[in-house]
Amino acid sequence: MKIKTNNDYDSTAMLEQPELDNLSQKITQLLNAVFYASNDAMLLLDQEGTILILNPNTETVFRCKDSSMRGRSFENFIPLQNRQKFINLLRHFALTSAEGSTPIEKMEIAALRTDGTAFPMEISLSVINIDNEIFFIATVSDIAARKRTEVEISMLAHALKSITESLVIIDLEGKIIFANESLFNLFEYRKGELKGEKISQLCPESSKDRFTNEIIPNSLSQRWEGEIEGLKKSGQNFPFHLTTSPVKDESGNVILIICVGRDITERKRLEEQLRHAQKMEAIGQLAGGVAHDFNNLLIVISGYSNNLLESIGTESEYYKNVQQISKAAERAASLTRQLLAFSRKQILQPKLIDLNALIHDMEKMLKRLIGENITFTANLDSGIGNILADPGQTEQVIMNLVVNARDAMPDGGQLQISTGQLTLSERDSSKYKNAPAGDYIYLKIKDTGIGMPDEVRERIFEPFYTTKEQGKGTGLGLSTVYGIIEQSGCYIMVESKKNKGTCFNILIPKVTIDIEKSDQEEQQKIIKNIHGSETILVVEDEEQVRELVTEMLETYGYKILEAFNGREAIDIYNKNRNQISLILTDVVMPEMGGKKLIQSLDNFKPGTRVLYMSGYTDNAIDEQGILDPGTQFIQKPFSPADLLLKVRKVLDS
Repeated sequence: MKIKTNNDYDSTAMLEQPELDNLSQKITQLLNAVFYASNDAMLLLDQEGTILILNPNTETVFRCKDSSMRGRSFENFIPLQNRQKFINLLRHFALTSAEGSTPIEKMEIAALRTDGTAFPMEISLSVINIDNEIFFIATVSDIAARKRTEVEISMLAHALKSITESLVIIDLEGKIIFANESLFNLFEYRKGELKGEKISQLCPESSKDRFTNEIIPNSLSQRWEGEIEGLKKSGQNFPFHLTTSPVKDESGNVILIICVGRDITERKRLEEQLRHAQKMEAIGQLAGGVAHDFNNLLIVISGYSNNLLESIGTESEYYKNVQQISKAAERAASLTRQLLAFSRKQILQPKLIDLNALIHDMEKMLKRLIGENITFTANLDSGIGNILADPGQTEQVIMNLVVNARDAMPDGGQLQISTGQLTLSERDSSKYKNAPAGDYIYLKIKDTGIGMPDEVRERIFEPFYTTKEQGKGTGLGLSTVYGIIEQSGCYIMVESKKNKGTCFNILIPKVTIDIEKSDQEEQQKIIKNIHGSETILVVEDEEQVRELVTEMLETYGYKILEAFNGREAIDIYNKNRNQISLILTDVVMPEMGGKKLIQSLDNFKPGTRVLYMSGYTDNAIDEQGILDPGTQFIQKPFSPADLLLKVRKVLDS
């Protein structure tokens, strides 16, 4: 048997027949050895594709015996829709082989087992020429596992591309092997631009050594997590949260490190806001507590100094000294009111007021306050209607903001107060300190002063924070504004640039109810006779304050019953219900506050008057501190005249 290749040169042409037979036998043995020792399925096909020989692995791949395949055309083991493709391959290969070219042809195509199940195969064809007759050797591989792996890799690549977090895979030297699209976008690089670069390139110079000295060494044995500083291609630094995980081979050796991270700029900003809010709340709690205790001391100092002034007369050598004590107590009371406003623990008595009218009434005073070198203008929208607010506290807000504007314009300038209407949508809410969507009335106070840099603007509402010279300010003006605004359910925004002025914008929820008639109490004529003979139940937990109030009232003819807390007051009231005309009670007391005390009196006598007094409310202010419109209230510290006049008005109302 003569075997020759398709090469033009015949290597057996000079050999004798015995030598040729010996060579043919050796080649046949060699082919058999290769054929049956192959780990792949191998088949010998004739020029028409009929299976002549198959090795044992073919039975494994096609799950059938030699006898069921030998002598059949190989196209029977290919799905019908793909058979023509295979036939064309054989024809093309036979033609090119006859022309002297013998490339190895490969094709991925579906195959069929004898039981009818399909699987993906890769088939490689090579040609041998035996006695001028062409035969094909087909090498077949079941590539189902490889296809599954390719699909998994494709899905993984798609997942890595799709995740919003930045992902990068590095080798043990820190060189970038792969990075997803999110990382390129975040760090402002083009796709593929970072491949082969050190990951430390994504950090500023001060943080580069962290990967070499800390992150990579720790990632070799365990998961690492922490915060690093990122560096964008544009040179911008930003906080970046990073988590790393080691990738190990089958032997357990770390070969790669996966790094996943995200930009935490927004989170850091929110954390800073939370810390600031917590700090403000803590300071507010402290301020409220100080004001509470201080007010009780002031009412005693003020009350007894006023009594002393009346006793000694103006001709006494001590009159001026006592008068100075009384004035100092008044100034201290003003300071505590500011502390209470900041801590949002003062009692508010909201009523319907005309904001424009209130500003007009203040205009003359405001002009005197700011001086002649500042031009004052008021641009007021006449259609805004009324607001529900505490008039005194609203005046204080305007006054403090105007004083702040004046101090920002030492060389003169322009100050404008304006009012108007604004409707917020859900989308606009974030621009206005997350104020709920709805209708608002705005109050703007704008100046052309020196303005503020961002670091100052962020702290202006902190109590005792001031940029003024020592002795020129307490740092409580704007913190008082902040407290009043927050407690009143309003919103305040600040816009300011250094040397370009400042604008405070206050949003006040709009009310739709008609303006009430003038308060009957305000229409009453001034009561000249403040004496009385009624029985009053005084409920106050501070002994000195209770004694002072009792002394004030008894001096002017009232009969007084005393209780040091709510429980005792209930017992006293039940025993003296018919005699008691007025209950004068502190708003906040241990165990039971004044409002709860009144609500607990099941046998409350119709016509009995109630007057609340307080200089402070605790965290339960929403439950017992904000008084309903029309509720009678007197603010501590008060003078004897203020108390007596208020008691008389309440009893006569």
